[in-house]
Amino acid sequence: MNTHTIKNFTSEKGKAMLSYEGYIYTLERKNDVKLIFRCQNRDYKGRCHTNPTMDVIVSAPTEHCHASKPDLVPILEFKNKIKSRAAETNVYDRAVANLPRSKNAIEGWHNAFAKRVAIVHPTITKLTEKIRREQSKFEVDIAQIRQGQEPKPKKLKYRKLDERIKRLVDDYGNVDLGDYLKGLAVNMSL
Repeated sequence: MNTHTIKNFTSEKGKAMLSYEGYIYTLERKNDVKLIFRCQNRDYKGRCHTNPTMDVIVSAPTEHCHASKPDLVPILEFKNKIKSRAAETNVYDRAVANLPRSKNAIEGWHNAFAKRVAIVHPTITKLTEKIRREQSKFEVDIAQIRQGQEPKPKKLKYRKLDERIKRLVDDYGNVDLGDYLKGLAVNMSL
């Protein structure tokens, strides 16, 4: 029995892909009984066949005339993780759950830190000092929050924007799609 594992991926165009014995295959065609995969190297016509669930090799791969590329497998896995995370990210669901819609807090911190550094190309000594001060500031903020003090609130204009978007999202089922999109567009700026 063969001990090689099959790893499943998705191509850039959404086609099923698999890795087996260090070679990468792309789905060419399928029927009720099996899926037929073609070697990713388009100069070579190597094929392998799997069952419809892509967990068993039904027909062993034909011989390859090129070296395997097992180092591509982690790259494909990583790309697929990124794609699935992006697909799972849903601003609507985040708005319904009263979560931040974006990573603007991080961008805001970065802008504020850049202003505090106030030098385009600081020396390593000056940058280290600014980072130490920033760390001290955050340690004080964390200690205050642990003592029961409220964190610094958002600016009023951003709180109002969040409230408007939350109202629109909550009313999604009761409004025409065109009106819903217009309402969101009025509240968004690029």
